[in-house]
Amino acid sequence: MRFNTPNVPPIRVRQREAAEGRITSVSSSGVKSTQACQRVFRPGGARPPIQVLRSFVDEHRDAFGVEPICRQLQIAPSGYRRYAALQRNPERRSQRSQLDEALIPEIERVWQANLQVYGADKIWRQLNREGISVARCTVERLMRRQGLRGVMRGKVVRTTISTPKTTCPLGRVNRQFKAERPNPLWVSDFTYVSTWQGWLYVAFVIDVLEQALYARQPSPEESLIHHSDRGSQYVSIRYSERLAEAGIEPSVGSKGDSYDNGVPRRRKEGQSPTCSYAA
Repeated sequence: MRFNTPNVPPIRVRQREAAEGRITSVSSSGVKSTQACQRVFRPGGARPPIQVLRSFVDEHRDAFGVEPICRQLQIAPSGYRRYAALQRNPERRSQRSQLDEALIPEIERVWQANLQVYGADKIWRQLNREGISVARCTVERLMRRQGLRGVMRGKVVRTTISTPKTTCPLGRVNRQFKAERPNPLWVSDFTYVSTWQGWLYVAFVIDVLEQALYARQPSPEESLIHHSDRGSQYVSIRYSERLAEAGIEPSVGSKGDSYDNGVPRRRKEGQSPTCSYAA
């Protein structure tokens, strides 16, 4: 037998209204009314951490007693009493717990002394250099317990993205990064620097003699080669047109060969260039 209740909205309608934050109720007279509901999301999991529960019992045990509070919090009174006994007599705690209590201040000291950027690996190495023998997993576990974490590196940024369909200039250097005078060969590259505000990109062009190109212009009487990798930035139409306007002959290295652009790579890994030529 099937009962029809026309005044009650279907279950799918009620689920949709609940998802939109509305509740539809039906009064005794059959009039529908829609009320807005407020959603409250609390942090954490299904229940607070055990440390928070124990602190709550410590704070209110004199007023309400241990067992009534544990009954309401759904924790075992025997577990709390064992915890309280170990707090009164620290020497009865396990060797691991005593070692943890001694290591936590040392870990926090190293973390604070290094501007709060050290992770578990570096703190573990620093403690062993100071003569404090500890396992790396122990440092990681105690840092997680205390809420300590180092600065995490961002994802790797690719700066050389070649386009197979793009026509590239010929390689005119053949790894011969030599010059007897200024302005026969320029090499270029760019890199990225991670900052608190995001990624910053530094592009530079240097002479093969590793001299800064400050206020230097190519001579119209002498040939000049501009060598770079096969990145889409250097083989783009606008960059190629700018080189042609300046009378500079382009050159690119082979794909996947770091030696074809070794000079600017060594320069950017060692020190930043003093200035660059605006191509």
